[in-house]
Amino acid sequence: MWAKGIVVKKVTIAPKETPAPTPTLTPTPTPTSTPTPTPTSTPLEPDGFPANTPAPGRTCPNVGGSATIYGAKLTCLKNESVSDGGKWALNPGEVISNPNGISSAKPLDISGTSSSSAVAKTNRDLQRPSIQTALTAIKDIQDILQNAAQTKQGFQVLTSPNVDAKLAQLARSTLPTATKFFSSVYDPIQPVSVIYSYWTDTAWAVAADKAAGDTPNGYQSLGDWMAAKPSSAYFSELGSGSHSGTTVNGFSPKIILVTSGPDAANRPGGTTTANHEYVHNVQQELAPTKFLSSPCWFVEGMAQYYGIALAYPDATNYLDNRELVLKDREFGTYPFDAQRTVAQWADSLVANEAPSCGAQGGYWIGPLAVEKLVSLKGTAGIIALTKEIERVGNFANAFKNIYGMELTTFYTLAAEHVEDTVGDLLGIPTKSTSTSSTSASASSGTSSGSGKADPVIVTPTAGTPNSAAIISAVKETIAQSKAVATSPLIHVLIEPGAMTADQEKWLTDSLQFISYVSPPSAGGDWNLVFPRTMEWFLKNWDMSKEQQRYKDMFANNTAEQLMGSVHSYGTNNGGWAASFFVSPTNNWFNPDWQMRFMAQLLKPTGFANNVAGQNYPEWFTRMFAYPIGAAYSQITSNGNYATLRNDWLTLLKTLPKPIDLAAYVGAAAYTGPENNKMPGALADEILIAKVGIAKSTNFLVEIAASQKPWDQQLLTTFGISKADLYLQVAAIAK
Repeated sequence: MWAKGIVVKKVTIAPKETPAPTPTLTPTPTPTSTPTPTPTSTPLEPDGFPANTPAPGRTCPNVGGSATIYGAKLTCLKNESVSDGGKWALNPGEVISNPNGISSAKPLDISGTSSSSAVAKTNRDLQRPSIQTALTAIKDIQDILQNAAQTKQGFQVLTSPNVDAKLAQLARSTLPTATKFFSSVYDPIQPVSVIYSYWTDTAWAVAADKAAGDTPNGYQSLGDWMAAKPSSAYFSELGSGSHSGTTVNGFSPKIILVTSGPDAANRPGGTTTANHEYVHNVQQELAPTKFLSSPCWFVEGMAQYYGIALAYPDATNYLDNRELVLKDREFGTYPFDAQRTVAQWADSLVANEAPSCGAQGGYWIGPLAVEKLVSLKGTAGIIALTKEIERVGNFANAFKNIYGMELTTFYTLAAEHVEDTVGDLLGIPTKSTSTSSTSASASSGTSSGSGKADPVIVTPTAGTPNSAAIISAVKETIAQSKAVATSPLIHVLIEPGAMTADQEKWLTDSLQFISYVSPPSAGGDWNLVFPRTMEWFLKNWDMSKEQQRYKDMFANNTAEQLMGSVHSYGTNNGGWAASFFVSPTNNWFNPDWQMRFMAQLLKPTGFANNVAGQNYPEWFTRMFAYPIGAAYSQITSNGNYATLRNDWLTLLKTLPKPIDLAAYVGAAAYTGPENNKMPGALADEILIAKVGIAKSTNFLVEIAASQKPWDQQLLTTFGISKADLYLQVAAIAK
């Protein structure tokens, strides 16, 4: 959308008469390496780094050169304030891990210079619910960047004669992070044209937009819009837009257009705008015909949130610059400097459902609402929602399908996040956390750190103390499993048309993960069938081994009636067979199904061969994979650990109190209702979080090797006594 900025200072700048030269691409210099001394206990300078060391914002002699500081890579970028050389800047996606534990109070712009003269808060309350939500969300950004691959074509930046060179520098510095982040869903077949024009360079902008492939209506309306802009509005303002050009051979080029005033480079939007508009490209790619029917708070909030997060993916840097952007009021004079109620903030989201939300402050409240969504289901949820909007054509229905709640329910959650964020900006102490905000901010339970150590530490929210450890362990195991082939003993038979390509890929990947953690025993084949019709199933499945009760079940039910259910039987050689009825139309492929699919297959090592005889508790073996499956669904699909865990607690409430785990040691406890399994799910969550997946899965083998009673081996393997474990489960189950 055009006209995203506001006028902060009104000054008259006489328009310059400028020709319309042919747009040219400024080449990027080939970097040369500059060695960086390893920092020691040298006294630190005011910027938080040792003296005489390349560091962000410091001058550098050779433009294009590279260096490292505390493990983060830097590049020497041209800077107009340096007569002979440039300034060091963090490469996109890099995170500084300072072993001295000291970071600058002045935010480090990715360009190497501060994004604003304002000073961000240095005594931030990291336990505040809104900050916890922000950190959970930015951790999702970091995780995706660690494993993402760069796009094949990338982008090209073109600038008009009067554009501040720093704006183009900011785009070149930040856009590689955005293109990499979204590469799995948007990998254009030609470079994206990023056109930066000064307000008075109208003819140049029109020529550049036309050359990039925009439609006649697109470049003509751009020229009319720029020409009508009064010179009094030039100062500080950024007007930007993302256009789809004329389709040629089935390809529609996406074009980013930015018009700037003389001080635009010094505003927070100068760093975030290119990423913001690139997100609009992604939206157009994923939902080309239906997306603009979405609420403006989501359309612009998604672009604005990722615009900031991908410019500042380091957690500390993100929090600092997030605050500066919110305080700058660049995106509308929204009256946030007041203590509004949660209901009033929820009403503000409703007000921003209209197609145009600039005057209503959607650029301000929208990114906070999207930040809340990212904390709930990660970027995977945002992408799934965007695709679902295109599929169903209605935002509210798509939202409920993906997030499992009514839009009005989410508005309350988002409003609580906004209210607490406003309180943080105004220095108002946080209120006692409500039930809904607690559960929502705890949704992922991950810390803000990454493989590159982060100075900000997130304490998991009360109620899910083990979720961060479980999720981290599953992520690590997924990475390890990629290097090991799936066991050839696993055989899969899928009825044609039963699954989408994405569902089959999830199945293939999950079987590789399961096979890595606990592969079938030698000779014990697994035979898995996924039918969508009963006719096909009866024709292709070996019914001779089925018990009569299962034959009766198949004879008296349709495939749709059995959808989402699992039926299985063991074989004499330690293998087993299972049928998973699915549907090409109904929502069987949901997080609960994914978690239970994992639980059906993923058992502790030795379970199939009963390696420890009956010398183990059924609560361990039956529910071993529930925490792992919940985390796996969150990481690989649309699942949410906290939501799935809350389902366990709901079922747990139906059991007699107090919960005594001793009642669930024997197999008889698992012949009854589903809620009988839930004490075991909580116990296994505690154990796996303590020692990780690899050691946990080997528990039965260790029992057999030691010949000790299982409760004695429990203390050896997990470092917790049976009594303490049972007490912890009982405490959770109150």
